[in-house]
Amino acid sequence: MSSRHADAEMAAARRTRPRRERSTALGVVLERRSYPEVKDGHVVPRMFQSSWAVDGLVAVHTVGTDRCSSKSTRKAGTREKPYRRVRRESNEQIDDIEACLNVVEDKSTRPLRELIAGAPITAERKGAAAQFLGVQLFRGPAFFDQHNELGGSLLSQLQPQHLKSGVLAAHDGRYGTGPGKDD
Repeated sequence: MSSRHADAEMAAARRTRPRRERSTALGVVLERRSYPEVKDGHVVPRMFQSSWAVDGLVAVHTVGTDRCSSKSTRKAGTREKPYRRVRRESNEQIDDIEACLNVVEDKSTRPLRELIAGAPITAERKGAAAQFLGVQLFRGPAFFDQHNELGGSLLSQLQPQHLKSGVLAAHDGRYGTGPGKDD
């Protein structure tokens, strides 16, 4: 077997490998080649909703109305594909950001529940609380509004001659620049 063929087989095996986590001095590193598809990503984590849930259901109030309905924590506080990205090299749609947020939230659940129950503050519990609160900055409408405002502001100032054609193609007319906007 040629070395090129062996390298191609090894690369294919790495792409299909299931999720792995490895611990480092700074925490957990998520290593994946693929991610599960997320249809409805949680803006409000289920772990957070569980404090108000009764039989797995929470009360959901519709903004601007008096309406209130019961909804499963699987469906409450979600947005359709909120963190979906496209890999530049393959145009594959991936949910890697949602996967990373989920890892932090999953690993924070036990230490946060221990703190709520009155356990003493330890480095692990303090770290879990800090990381959990940090990733929540990515979870709400304010993040998306700020992201769109900042991205739009920056990209609206650029002219096509400032960018390489690949960058313009990747944006495909979003934020007021690039192919498709003024074609």
